[in-house]
Amino acid sequence: QAIFGSSALLLRGTFINFVLASGNFSAMAGKIPVSNPIVEIDGDEVARSVWKMVKEKLVIPYVDVTIQYFDLALDNRIATMDSVTVDAAAAIKKCNVGVKCSTAEIDEAMVNEKSLKKMWKTATVFDRERSLRSAGSTLRSMLEGANFRTPILVKTIPQVVPGWTKPIIVARHVYGDQYRATDIVVEKDSKYQIVITKDGAAKSYDVFNFEGSGGVAMAMYNSEEKVKGFAHSCFQHALDVKFPVYLSTKNLTLRDYDGIFVDSFQSIFDAQYKEAFDKAGIWYEHMTIDKMMSFAMRSSGGFIWALKNYDGDIQSEMVAQGFGSPELLSSLILGPDGKTVLAEVHHRASTSAETQSRGKPAINPVSCIFAWMEGLTQRAKLDGNQQLKTFAEKLEAATIETIEKGKMTKDLVVSGATGAKQAEGAFLSSEEFIDAVAEMLQDKLVRGAKIMYTLTDEAPMLATYAFLPIIRAFTQKSGIEIEVSDISVAGRVIATFPDRLPAEKVQRDELKALGDLCKTSVANIIKLPNISASTPQLRECIAELQSQGYAVPDYPEDPQSSEEKDIKAKYSAILGSAVNPVLREGNSDRRAAVPVKNYAKKYPHSMGKWVPTSKTHVAQMSEGDFYGSEKSVVVEGACEVRIELAASDGTTTVLKAKTALLPGEVIDASFMSRKHLRAFFKKEIADAKA
Repeated sequence: QAIFGSSALLLRGTFINFVLASGNFSAMAGKIPVSNPIVEIDGDEVARSVWKMVKEKLVIPYVDVTIQYFDLALDNRIATMDSVTVDAAAAIKKCNVGVKCSTAEIDEAMVNEKSLKKMWKTATVFDRERSLRSAGSTLRSMLEGANFRTPILVKTIPQVVPGWTKPIIVARHVYGDQYRATDIVVEKDSKYQIVITKDGAAKSYDVFNFEGSGGVAMAMYNSEEKVKGFAHSCFQHALDVKFPVYLSTKNLTLRDYDGIFVDSFQSIFDAQYKEAFDKAGIWYEHMTIDKMMSFAMRSSGGFIWALKNYDGDIQSEMVAQGFGSPELLSSLILGPDGKTVLAEVHHRASTSAETQSRGKPAINPVSCIFAWMEGLTQRAKLDGNQQLKTFAEKLEAATIETIEKGKMTKDLVVSGATGAKQAEGAFLSSEEFIDAVAEMLQDKLVRGAKIMYTLTDEAPMLATYAFLPIIRAFTQKSGIEIEVSDISVAGRVIATFPDRLPAEKVQRDELKALGDLCKTSVANIIKLPNISASTPQLRECIAELQSQGYAVPDYPEDPQSSEEKDIKAKYSAILGSAVNPVLREGNSDRRAAVPVKNYAKKYPHSMGKWVPTSKTHVAQMSEGDFYGSEKSVVVEGACEVRIELAASDGTTTVLKAKTALLPGEVIDASFMSRKHLRAFFKKEIADAKA
């Protein structure tokens, strides 16, 4: 029985089950293997659904990575007293890489509506109930370091500040200041004091007397350790991107508070980074924030602008607008260790009408895509995974190129993007844009792949090998690389016994490599004719290899020992039609080329003269065959299926434990009825004898 929704296939009381395990994203052939996990932080509202689309359409089909999932939607934070945020931060520190969806900003109305004043697990002091803080700022403060917000440069987006030709990266301190401040309403005739207690001894500082009128007061703080961590993150990121660092503060006004930032940055730079900066041709400098503003507006960009928490939040929005769009901004938290990264969607989750268009999500998904891209990039960097790094680069390029080709969401159309039309329907919904990026990504992956040209056996090999230089000459100018892969009988024999050969004679199993490649979206294999080796042909091949110094074993016709049985089993995998079943697990294009078709039409093959009395005819079954019993279904999401034989006696046998499917792939089942096949043969034999 093939179970596809409500469809079922019955084989004379015996069933074949295709069991779908939807959402199981375990290892799939052809995906990029990733050895270490990534932490995924889910979010709120419409952003949550767009985040899921990005993951399922642009990441999961291509990357085999273990994901540690944490749901930081507001309802789950409330249900867990926000311990889920604590757990998520701990997981990111352990894995070193996290990616985060937009989460809700918590305003006063939400605090009152949902009763969000409690003793949350994420609080730093527990003297009283406090309002729940946003997940973003809470996570950032737990990870420490710096939040780097970088504009995403797109050629077709007009810049408000045209002089900025290189990115300005805003480095925002992620700990303390206004985001951990205590603000209170003060009654009239009150004195505002700050009390510092050390070793039981208290020292008070008078701040203000509220005589005759009440008011408000705020106490904020920072830690020297956290400020130093901020400095380390800035200097390490600067060495990665080869940009100078400018720290800006109000140290002339806040001599002690901002002074600790200035002193920490300078001392750490001089002691640990100056030499490396000099070699890289970059520098560090402090400027007061008003002077720095003027400098930034006149500059061409190309620097890291380090700011305190609140200042960094504000200036990053200004910089994004200056480069053309607040939606084209990536956000990355880098810990003081230089390894721990949280790539996040920088904008907050929203339920406003602006997030919908024509009944579909219409928020710009670029920040979601870049969060995944930067998370994968950091994972690749830490693991030394060049394949993953290349994929992340292609995902970034595909996203930008999609916009530059005029496919974009409404916010970018409104921003005046070149070639964009503001008419209704001229822009894309979130999902349509993601689909456009997926198409562009697929194109880039295919264009970036090699053409695999197979070497096979005997006469076909001689003829096609002579044709190889011509193919290379044609493809060289277009930048397409041709790689030769030896799948001949001799090549496969050599690859089967690497332990018996010296290093210079060992060669990899090219057929296995091509088998893995053909299951991916980037496979481009020209498979040339090869022989289906018989036992005598295999023996001749072994003898010839042995005569040339290859110490491969003889073929044991009647194996006696366990070693001989193992040798025969290995050789058995080479006998017969061993190549085609492996390569045809992918898509096999068996069409005749147009020039071949045209030649055949012009010079048709002579079939002799046909007469009306000829009894020659084509016969086919009318029922009970594979065509008549076929059932199929298109899977919606990446999943795995297993094939089971459910016999009429109630026993179930697993025929194939696991087959991985991608979104949009078709799984199909059919059967042949022995009863109908026998009847068909009997009828046609009788017809032929008549």
